[in-house]
Amino acid sequence: MKNVKTYLPLVTSVSEVKKENVTESITFKKTLQILLVDDEEIVCNIGKEMLEISIHSVSVCKDGIEAIEIYKKNWKDIQLVILDMVMPKLAGTETYYVLKDINPNVKVLLTSGYSITGEAQNLLDIGAQGFIQKPFIIAELAKSVAEIFPYE
Repeated sequence: MKNVKTYLPLVTSVSEVKKENVTESITFKKTLQILLVDDEEIVCNIGKEMLEISIHSVSVCKDGIEAIEIYKKNWKDIQLVILDMVMPKLAGTETYYVLKDINPNVKVLLTSGYSITGEAQNLLDIGAQGFIQKPFIIAELAKSVAEIFPYE
């Protein structure tokens, strides 16, 4: 078996990326209230920065249990939940079902480092609005949000 090494540029902050390269032709006319749910701190931090560059207001939480608590209190104000599929305590699938119980019209963009097959595809089939594979880049994230809110 051969060892393979891959070298990728390290970006620890979105401020390292020029704003004009971020969303290119994607323009949002309205700030969306987004709840970003991911157990990886770096994903939360960079995802929040990416979304804020696109003018959105973002709250983050580290697991499904915390997401449900925040969503219960603020569901009328949260327009989009970006939900990781694989998390400790309460996975994305179970979290999604509880969010749907709170608000049957919840808009959810699923994320995962794994492929769309399996649980993510099942949730898309029953109403989740989209899927983005991690690691995502800022233009892909902005495009995914724009596809869910095309006139915002």
